[in-house]
Amino acid sequence: MANIIPLFSYLICCMSGVLITIVAVKTDEKLAFLVYLVVSISSIFILPTKNVAFIYIFFIGYYPIVRLFLEKIKFKFLTIAIKTIIFLTISIICNIIFLFVFEIKTKNFFLEFKIGVFVLFFSIMVYDNFLVTFIKRYYSVLEERIFRFLR
Repeated sequence: MANIIPLFSYLICCMSGVLITIVAVKTDEKLAFLVYLVVSISSIFILPTKNVAFIYIFFIGYYPIVRLFLEKIKFKFLTIAIKTIIFLTISIICNIIFLFVFEIKTKNFFLEFKIGVFVLFFSIMVYDNFLVTFIKRYYSVLEERIFRFLR
């Protein structure tokens, strides 16, 4: 399906992050991090499009685990500031990798970097709101149905 509609490959990437959220909530963060590592390594070898694996490894995969740690901070402003710092740091690292490892050259790199960071930051904030909604929905409805189905 992802070959027909390319957006589905990113949707599948986000859904795997949701599964990591369930693992982190039901067990612990260490197991969720192990699942993240295994999925990250296997995605490099299995996925035909490496950009989806790259986005999962650097942006989507670890975020539900970090988010659970950040939920423990009482100050909302500090949480948003830490999320922004983490995101911008990862964005800079990714762009350095694109420039020096993959040697991707563009005419106006800094303009494209700013636009890309803005789009990714907006996407991460939407993904963050989706995770909040999903966790609430999971506790209220889905958890009982899933465990009833598994019995």
